[in-house]
Amino acid sequence: MKDSINLNVLRVAAFSDGATGGNPAGVVLGDTLPSDFEMQRLAQEVGYSETVFAAPQGDAWRVRYFSPEEEVAFCGHATIALGNALTAREGGGLFQLDLNSGRISVETKNDGSATLTSPPTHSAEADPDLVAAALALFGLKTADLDPALPPAQANAGNNHLILALRDRQRLAAMSYDLAEGAQLMRAHDLTTISLLWAETPRRFHSRNAFAIGGVAEDPATGAAAAALSGYLRDIGWPHEGEIDIVQGEDMGARSLLKAQFGATPGEGIRVSGTTRIIEPDTPKADGQATSPVTVLAPIKLAEGKTEADLLAASAVFQRDFVAHEPGILRRELVRKPDGTYLDIVQFRSHEDYQDVVKKEMESPVCAMFFSVMDLSDFDPDAEMDVYISLETH
Repeated sequence: MKDSINLNVLRVAAFSDGATGGNPAGVVLGDTLPSDFEMQRLAQEVGYSETVFAAPQGDAWRVRYFSPEEEVAFCGHATIALGNALTAREGGGLFQLDLNSGRISVETKNDGSATLTSPPTHSAEADPDLVAAALALFGLKTADLDPALPPAQANAGNNHLILALRDRQRLAAMSYDLAEGAQLMRAHDLTTISLLWAETPRRFHSRNAFAIGGVAEDPATGAAAAALSGYLRDIGWPHEGEIDIVQGEDMGARSLLKAQFGATPGEGIRVSGTTRIIEPDTPKADGQATSPVTVLAPIKLAEGKTEADLLAASAVFQRDFVAHEPGILRRELVRKPDGTYLDIVQFRSHEDYQDVVKKEMESPVCAMFFSVMDLSDFDPDAEMDVYISLETH
């Protein structure tokens, strides 16, 4: 991928489970922040749910977050990823961060772990009409909700709708229409809709819909973890000062978050996790650079499927599969004049292309993407035309 105006983008997975999982974020450190246009364009090119931009300002760092669709007031996993980048540059320590809405901090260690302190929290009972609309969006019923944790709107820098479910199976079955989700979230100023299952009073499993950012689901959401923690504190939940959250399991990107908080209402929440670097492209063992290859994959819609169906499935495919494959450098979905489509995918090497194809055949995320296509003429044993890159301008 060729990033806008040649800015150096560090790619970091935050809240990882050891050497796997976590939520990828782009991190850009500079002497000054790029223009709003450049930050938005770069966030779109990076393709992660958020890219964070930071530049030194006085005794702190000026920080802004962008999803592929729009600027976000606060992002927890990108803050943890930023902590990793600042540690590599400055060494571990406490970093003050000035957001659009105020100052927070991230404290880091040289082992890749980091702890953010969120903006102040507040929560309230969720509007019944919003809850009804959200249940309909996910195909849920009131009986699916856990009465011990009533639906709530919680805030720790931005707004989250919290819906606690009675059982783990309903959480695992989460699905929804991306466009409808974005419309609902925009209408109610929501950053995510957080579906939860309480395994114990101090251990939660979570799935977070982020349709407003153009992303079906995040594998780890620090801002939502902080908002949930503030809500639990407000209702007197038996948290004993901390909770653990497992997120991303159902996406194949298991992530671990720990939230710690005192008894003072509204006080910021400490959210901790580990990070791992998403490795850049590497040369072959013999020292010769690999040549990127591009594949043009034709797509014909299945009967009854629309372009909107294709775009929704493509968004999930991009977020839940492509973004986790370092061998994929760039992807673009285009419409041809005859009404069919092309998925144009650039791979780091021909070997990466072959490796990704094998993974696609075993991935339920890819199966969902393929379900909107007419595959009657598809030959799984035939390799598509592969074009070797000669120059990139």
